[in-house]
Amino acid sequence: MGIRHIIIRILEQPSIFKERFHKIVPFHSKSCLVVKKLLRTNPKMIIDVGASVGDFIRACKFNFPGIFVYAFEPIKEHNAKLKELDNIEVFDVGLWDKNEKKTFYFVSENNTESSFLKPIEYSYEERTIELKRFDNLDLEIKRPCFLKIDVEGAEDRVLEGFGDFLKEIDILQIEVIYRGYYEKQAKLSKILGILEKYGFVGFKQINITYIKGVPDKSDLIFFKKFYGFKKE
Repeated sequence: MGIRHIIIRILEQPSIFKERFHKIVPFHSKSCLVVKKLLRTNPKMIIDVGASVGDFIRACKFNFPGIFVYAFEPIKEHNAKLKELDNIEVFDVGLWDKNEKKTFYFVSENNTESSFLKPIEYSYEERTIELKRFDNLDLEIKRPCFLKIDVEGAEDRVLEGFGDFLKEIDILQIEVIYRGYYEKQAKLSKILGILEKYGFVGFKQINITYIKGVPDKSDLIFFKKFYGFKKE
């Protein structure tokens, strides 16, 4: 990372030193700052789909004190760490567009590439995991609600399983993969079509990663309206 890039990061995110002291991952915290700017307030709830060991949730709790969390993580090795957090309800199921049991392709405990879609490049262990539609879980949503989805290529299935609950989501972050890592990987065009139907009008792209100079993954933060923005 060059000096110029470091200076820009500090100017954009002056809290970065405090975050590092509290072991908060800076690019997760950056997501929170963008969300707060777009909403013009703090969300009251985060729904984290693909919560892993809770690094993203810790960043949200650091930036949004008192926030309540629904965390979905089908990897049992991660659930114990999630349950150490306060103000959280942990679900050891996957989210999908139907209720069923499905093969989960577990890459490794310390790897983030595990998925319900069959990997093309990685070796894996097969597990059978229970899947649920979110709209079948009878959960209450507190608004403003921030939904984050990081499910390695299956984002469209998760969104379809939310059904009309997407009307209650105020802001949404999705990790989008540009390379073909999985069979039947979600297409950005399909994701955009689903979200447009539920009132999302635009997005901001952040946290872009590259492989040999070519974009590999990024986070897209979708919003429904301009929350009190003024023309400059």
